[in-house]
Amino acid sequence: MSQKKDIPGSSSTEESTRTVQGLPPSPTGPLQAAGVRSCPKRRVSRRGVLIAFVFVLVVGGSAWFFSILRLQSSSLFEPQRPQSTVGQLIFGNSGQLDATGTQGLNDVVVAQFAGIAPSASGNALYAWLRPDQGQDETPSILLGTLTVVANQAQLTYSDPLHTDLLATYSGLLVTEESAKQPPITPSLDTSTWRYQARIPAIPVPGNPNHYSLLSHLRHLLAKDPDVESTGLHGGLNLWLYRNSLVIVDEANTARDDWQSRATADMHRQMVRILDYLDGFNYVQLDVPFVDPVTQVETPFLIDRKVGAIGLLTFSQRQALPGYLVHINLHLDGAISSPGISSGQKALAGQIDVALTRVITPLFQKVHDDAARLVKMNDAQLQTSQALSLLNDMATNANAAISGPVDPTTQTVGKGVTWLHAIMEQLAVVTVMR
Repeated sequence: MSQKKDIPGSSSTEESTRTVQGLPPSPTGPLQAAGVRSCPKRRVSRRGVLIAFVFVLVVGGSAWFFSILRLQSSSLFEPQRPQSTVGQLIFGNSGQLDATGTQGLNDVVVAQFAGIAPSASGNALYAWLRPDQGQDETPSILLGTLTVVANQAQLTYSDPLHTDLLATYSGLLVTEESAKQPPITPSLDTSTWRYQARIPAIPVPGNPNHYSLLSHLRHLLAKDPDVESTGLHGGLNLWLYRNSLVIVDEANTARDDWQSRATADMHRQMVRILDYLDGFNYVQLDVPFVDPVTQVETPFLIDRKVGAIGLLTFSQRQALPGYLVHINLHLDGAISSPGISSGQKALAGQIDVALTRVITPLFQKVHDDAARLVKMNDAQLQTSQALSLLNDMATNANAAISGPVDPTTQTVGKGVTWLHAIMEQLAVVTVMR
């Protein structure tokens, strides 16, 4: 297939808008081949979809962040904690995300402390977000003043510009200084320092790229060079989540379109699904050069930036591995990094299992169904065989997002939505006395 170009009615602007439609999937259940009447399909304006997307990201992102915060809080204040550990710094998302991932990611931090002493009379405790070691030209950020009650304190800081703080900052420092004249920068007098912490930046032994735990976390959650090379921003976790949401939306819509015999629309949805799964450089392996429905050259239907990296990986030598494999590589790297805590290691292991044993096989099934459907002509797409494939594809796509349901216990497993929320817990800085 030659290089694909957008066709009328499928401009890059329109597809870019579709890309950020982060609406959670709402499966309607398998359709029946006969005897069932579906409700008329409603058309939603782009503005309405965009507003809904923003609302879902803000509300959903905030809910996930504060649920994580509650989990972290419960573990912090357990009496069995090591005596040298007095708190933690948690990175989170405000949900004020933009289309390219430049804002709203890791723009909130919460500092929590337990078992700390209040400041002396006339002084105050100041919490600072510190840049990486050696980055002296980057100013520290004053997060606020700690108010200690019963030897506990907590404060939340939201960056006013929604800047990705994890991309630049990796440490916390608490100083005790005069309350009358709040400092602009942390004191250079180390006798005023009370507590500090950093995400370990010790290179993994033998790693040719000199990656550390901090490096791996940034690739996953803040800034990945491969993503940056495509003109997008943010970590691998963000783009796996966003692109997965579009795939499940396309799969559900294609299944609904079978009832109205909108075969041309169904075919375009198959192409888009494969564009997201395969990526620009590999989709030609699955999509026919000539559209079997319209008999014209099949274009690449999604935004080239968003489609530069697919979810799946087709060759160990491909320049940009798919998001699923790429995330797995950095999880493995994080687990073997010096300084990782036992809790972080256990969490990374859980994510790895869900990614490799649940999510990846489900998306592979979605791919296989779409690859069969995209080669069908107009008459074939109207058959019960096509409907069976559409039902299977939509079921697997929804399971990949929401988690598969155990038919025996009816419990929901771990999908991309769970992974997207839980991975933020890896970026937790343990504060030592």
